[in-house]
Amino acid sequence: MKKTIFIIFIALIVLISSSFSQTNNFYWFKISNSGTPISVFNLGDGGGGSGSSDYVIYASRNFEITGSPEITGNVSLLNGKYTDIGTDHKEFIKGNLDVELFEDSTYENYKSENGVHVSGSINQVPFIPPVCCSDCHLFPALSGNTEVEVKNKNTYTISNNQSFKKINVKNGGTLILNSGSSENTLYIKVQDLSIFGVLQILEEGRVIVKISDNFDIKGNGGINVDGDPSRLIFIYNGKEFKEATGDVSAMLCFGDEVKDIKLTGNLDLKGAISAPEAAFFISGNNSISQWMYGKDFDIKGNISVSK
Repeated sequence: MKKTIFIIFIALIVLISSSFSQTNNFYWFKISNSGTPISVFNLGDGGGGSGSSDYVIYASRNFEITGSPEITGNVSLLNGKYTDIGTDHKEFIKGNLDVELFEDSTYENYKSENGVHVSGSINQVPFIPPVCCSDCHLFPALSGNTEVEVKNKNTYTISNNQSFKKINVKNGGTLILNSGSSENTLYIKVQDLSIFGVLQILEEGRVIVKISDNFDIKGNGGINVDGDPSRLIFIYNGKEFKEATGDVSAMLCFGDEVKDIKLTGNLDLKGAISAPEAAFFISGNNSISQWMYGKDFDIKGNISVSK
């Protein structure tokens, strides 16, 4: 009996030991199959972080700055190995820089090399990606193949959950989305969506638009101008995204098939962009009022990112 108990005890020790592994100053408990595992953070040499999961940029691989951006807020990076913030002494990041891994450098060396670019502190903190739309999985099944073209100062109103083959709002056209009461959500499914004109939301509800094939927005006339961006959510599950420009107030949520996001100027986004597998190429003059999440960031323009 004692021999059996001893064997069981040894087996438990082996099982528990194999469930933990150490990476730098983190001790991971390996029960997650994707993303950052559930962790117990060892404060160690890495500091305690910014005290908040609120960031303006989340980069899961490369982060490079060669322009003159104004990044007002905290930045979260998965791996400091792929950080290149330039050679001059400008503070590009008006906030904290939180990094999970330091593969080719110690924490102290990384702080010494990059501290001049950060007005706040550099900390070793787990990388936890943001959620663009927490309840979009509740999107109902919709069917339909209506094609809509709005132009020449005409308007088109959607008041009920509908499915479309194509919606094309040209310059001079206005698409009105009647969202209903504050407890309501208007669901729109569309294969091909182009908005070059005006998009307005009536009432106090939310609107969730799911696009499957093509998505092109140029807010020349304004998309939900002065509206709450959380009330207009675009979910794009296609492969290519044409550049967004103009005045847009919305949450832009891209699926994993989108590999490139190009912002080459004149985008004023009051909201956020989530593209987990995309490389962001940013130049020109762009303004983002909440956050961006992607795999790679190559920032060459005069982008302003702030909460």
